[in-house]
Amino acid sequence: MVTLNKINYKKISFENKEELTDSLIKKIYEINKLIDKDQFTYDEYKQKIISKVYRRDYIFYFMFNNKELIGGIYGDLKTHDSYFVENFYVKRKYIQEGIGTKIMMRAIADLRANHKVSEITMKPFSATKIVNNKISGEHPIKIKIKEKGKQITSKEIFRTFKSNFEYKVESNPESPIEKIIIKKKEIPKIKPRRV
Repeated sequence: MVTLNKINYKKISFENKEELTDSLIKKIYEINKLIDKDQFTYDEYKQKIISKVYRRDYIFYFMFNNKELIGGIYGDLKTHDSYFVENFYVKRKYIQEGIGTKIMMRAIADLRANHKVSEITMKPFSATKIVNNKISGEHPIKIKIKEKGKQITSKEIFRTFKSNFEYKVESNPESPIEKIIIKKKEIPKIKPRRV
């Protein structure tokens, strides 16, 4: 089990593109070369990433443990209310630690609040499908519990926190595409009671 000391998130888009430094691109490349089927040289990969950050519709989300890059999501706003995830990754030693769920939740919250996105589309691997189902409340989230002097145990809970939004996963068995649909909950209006 890894130790998560200080979790930091970073969002990079056209507006703050200078924060996509050579050092950060190298960290992304090191993680992605282990999982990406398209084997690019570092220079090819760097050019690919830099070309994306200069597009006004492209957004990167990163998660760090102290200064160590441990995962990220990047993709583009396809329409005014739709985001396509091109890449979603977690550093190998952090897999099974809930990092993917945290990054995805952070990206969804930002996309919903700051970009009015109501649909997130991707071609997920099986691990990403589990993350999506955790976010929608269809799959339990494991939380680690440590009591004083005792071993760490896990408890599975379903996502049930209060929110004005609901998240639903849509997929078609004949297509590799999966969508997370974000909808504002219908909250019934309560009429005041006369006493």
